[in-house]
Amino acid sequence: MSSNTTSATTNIGPSNNRKVKISRPIELFLLFWIDEIEPTVDTTWNPTGSLTGRDFFKEAAQTRLINLKTEPWFDSRFHRAHCPPITHFSEIQKIIDNWIKKYGGSNKVVIREVSFFSHGAWDGPIIYNASQYDPEHIFFDRFKAQIKPALWGDINFYWAGNKECRLNFFGCNTGNIKKGISNIFARNTSINLNNSNVTVSGQMTSSFPSFYPDSRYTTGARSMNKGWNAGPTYMVSGDAGQGKSALIDKVKANKMSFYQSGKNISKSYQSIFNDHRKKRTTTSSSELSTIERWLRLYR
Repeated sequence: MSSNTTSATTNIGPSNNRKVKISRPIELFLLFWIDEIEPTVDTTWNPTGSLTGRDFFKEAAQTRLINLKTEPWFDSRFHRAHCPPITHFSEIQKIIDNWIKKYGGSNKVVIREVSFFSHGAWDGPIIYNASQYDPEHIFFDRFKAQIKPALWGDINFYWAGNKECRLNFFGCNTGNIKKGISNIFARNTSINLNNSNVTVSGQMTSSFPSFYPDSRYTTGARSMNKGWNAGPTYMVSGDAGQGKSALIDKVKANKMSFYQSGKNISKSYQSIFNDHRKKRTTTSSSELSTIERWLRLYR
């Protein structure tokens, strides 16, 4: 592992300077995606209309990873980004703990972003098969694919403790305000003490695949769960009935909602932090080559 120290100069006398090493914590980005074959084709929860959203979620997480690694500020000495797949909710804390341990423990590692690429609804992410692995008491009685919202407040995210920290939920309706102020998942999650000073975001309507982070544009192949490697993949918020139009040209997407400590700080597109068209690093890498290929098709 490369060094995660920087140098500084301290004055110890009238004309005496001494260089000291200052340790800088590793900042971790974890991009969770749901790795499961869904039991039924349900277009209410499955906007791709296919047997599984698995590839959709995986590719959206990979797009976020590539965008992160090509940010001008991303420094591999201090930043680590990973896309862990999950099949049930109890894995989340275990995976977070394992990555913290891998890079040296909580005294040396903090988390800057956690994102969830999944199906979703007003009460948060959905994992259809989670009840096969998780204890029954954590689920709603009426729906065994979502955990009780309060349990999101029990997760130790090891946040870096600054306002650059993000907790993103890209699944359907995770930031929807239509059912009333008391039932906005992203807002309620931002109130939890474990998310102090963290920006929590969610989708205001259903999520759909797109090549762009601020508009809806896709292909027939992707509607059939194929062709995911043809370009970037974003989970964008949109309205029902626009699917055919999105195959022909860009359709305006709906914005995400962003919260801190229960306060709605903005409604904006994810392009403010996740966009392959923004200025990238000039350091050569496989990720930058991918971005350059994407830009030839989706600028």
